[in-house]
Amino acid sequence: MSSDFLTQQNEAMLNRLVYGDFVRRTNNQINEKQKERLMRTVHHYMGEVNSANPNGSLPAMNKEVLKAVVSDFNSYLNRGAISSSSDADTRMKEPPLREDVGSRFTALQNERGVGEQKVLMPPAPDFRIAIEDSNDIPAISLFEKAKKSREIEANRDDSFSGTFLKDLIQESQGSGVATMNPTLAKPEAIRIKPALSQDIIIPQDEILSYKENEYNLVLYSADRDWYNNQRENRYNFSVTFNPANNGQGFKMSPSANMRFHNITRIKMVKALIPNESVNTLITNTGTGGAPTYGTTTNLNVLTEPGVIVHVDELESNVYGTDYTVDRAFATLQYDAQWISDSTTNNPGFLAMIPKFLKCQKVYYPTPLATLTKMTIQLQRPNGNLVSDTLDTLDISGIFASTVFSSYTSASVYVNAAVKDTNNNATYYIIRTKTYFNRFAFTKNDRIRIQGVNTDLISGNAAAKSDFKGYLEQSVGFLIVGTGYTAGTVYTDGVNNVGYANLIVVQAPYVDPTTGSVLISPFGGTSAANQALASAITNVNFGGARLINLSKQTQLTFRVITRDMDSATRIRSNNA
Repeated sequence: MSSDFLTQQNEAMLNRLVYGDFVRRTNNQINEKQKERLMRTVHHYMGEVNSANPNGSLPAMNKEVLKAVVSDFNSYLNRGAISSSSDADTRMKEPPLREDVGSRFTALQNERGVGEQKVLMPPAPDFRIAIEDSNDIPAISLFEKAKKSREIEANRDDSFSGTFLKDLIQESQGSGVATMNPTLAKPEAIRIKPALSQDIIIPQDEILSYKENEYNLVLYSADRDWYNNQRENRYNFSVTFNPANNGQGFKMSPSANMRFHNITRIKMVKALIPNESVNTLITNTGTGGAPTYGTTTNLNVLTEPGVIVHVDELESNVYGTDYTVDRAFATLQYDAQWISDSTTNNPGFLAMIPKFLKCQKVYYPTPLATLTKMTIQLQRPNGNLVSDTLDTLDISGIFASTVFSSYTSASVYVNAAVKDTNNNATYYIIRTKTYFNRFAFTKNDRIRIQGVNTDLISGNAAAKSDFKGYLEQSVGFLIVGTGYTAGTVYTDGVNNVGYANLIVVQAPYVDPTTGSVLISPFGGTSAANQALASAITNVNFGGARLINLSKQTQLTFRVITRDMDSATRIRSNNA
């Protein structure tokens, strides 16, 4: 390749290239003497490069020549630019390069006779793009470094503090070079360590990053204020969030202390529905002359193709041929069932899920700021509630199983013999103001009572207090059986249309772990307990109410919120 490199054509090409570049740099101020010097420089370095690397490729060897010529000729021109010669004609023959501010200031200092002070003013960086490739510091780094130096110089306080050493330290912490005053030269000992490139380059501001947090929201219909709120039931209720701000002190509906912010999605996960009959079917298995009515058929929600969930605060996520479906948030189908006792009329619960469906509300691109309320209805496909039957009942009376004045009994629970050896009643009967269907309150269901006014009862205060505490215990009672009144007769079970108005619960027993089978008397003595049983017989407990805790619904939602990801702003230990 050396034969192609040392040809006159290649040398002429290099001469044109470097000459054109320097003409551009000096604004066409290259004279004939400088041009001849440039030609000789090219010829010289072509020989040097050929001697050092005779087998190199032509482009690589030309590149080395250009790098050497540009550096050498730049030095030659700079020497001519800062020459101290006073010959004006010579200066006109060899015009200097266009001077930057730093170079001009250095020349001015020399002309004033202070050049021997050696002012440590760094030359301004050259941001021009060179014709040759270079592995030097990038231009952006040089620009940031110069910008930082100017900012430090502008913020420096040149006032004299009264202490020479303190001023030197402040100057050294400012720009790290000598001041403009040539009489103040900073000693090397107090100069700070020069900044590294990674300390000077200003990085871009970090883009805020976010992460999604998922929360499970479980809504239980029994958590509402069922004693005061008689408008809602287990299939129709509302939930408020952060009630301290929006509940005005009235917690008629279930409330959640959590308030969700920046909600991106809300999903329907599942609903647990009691396996109760939502209809009462009256059948006749007898003959026309001797009818035998039956109401044991359990018509639960599985008689429908599914359950529709409406949430008024969330827009529709389901579309269909029916107006009810068009307003639905989710449609649920059967998934699982569990029971505790198959002999009861309403065994267990049904799990309903949005099977094979994407039942969610997405807030994009702007998240929902917050959620203050959810109004929920569980409906059949025709738009009616699964059941509008109340799961609460008003209490009209409570009496002991051994004392039932003015009535006769055909019940195994209402009988003078139903007592322990101390003549204390074994059961208490709760009479409701209205009749209820056989599926609403059944054996093994758990009920809870509130609002029993014992001031209506005469007699021992201790017995009345014990009686009220037992009836209103938070754990509630298990239903032993149901019955109904027909005229003045108490009868177990339900009437011909499947309704009843009596609920049987057991009296409190002494600790069974001791082997005792005796009743724990109200008031502490059997005499006080029996006097209380006689006193409550004809009392109208109009303000008392009860709820069936075993016939409640539970809905589970998943709430996804967008929160700032703090991990992106935490420095690791080895950073």
